Amino acid sequence: MTQQSGNWIGKARTKGGRRDIRSSLHMPAISAMTHNPDLKAFADRLRNRGKHGHAITTAVLRKLLILTNTLVDQDRLWTPQRP
Repeated sequence: MTQQSGNWIGKARTKGGRRDIRSSLHMPAISAMTHNPDLKAFADRLRNRGKHGHAITTAVLRKLLILTNTLVDQDRLWTPQRP
């Protein structure tokens, strides 16, 4: 939620949503950025664009959450993308 007024521009912070889910997926997101080839490539693309570490971790966390929800909804296992 960004708090901006007039000419003042502050940093946006992740405040809304499910806090317990966000905090419990933080370390798996960091691990996925290190060991999962698809999510590592995604994190590297963001890093090359100049994004900061916390923004990269949050983006990977979101991608991991969406992937998890999709896999549960479709009742299937994850398969890596082929090059």
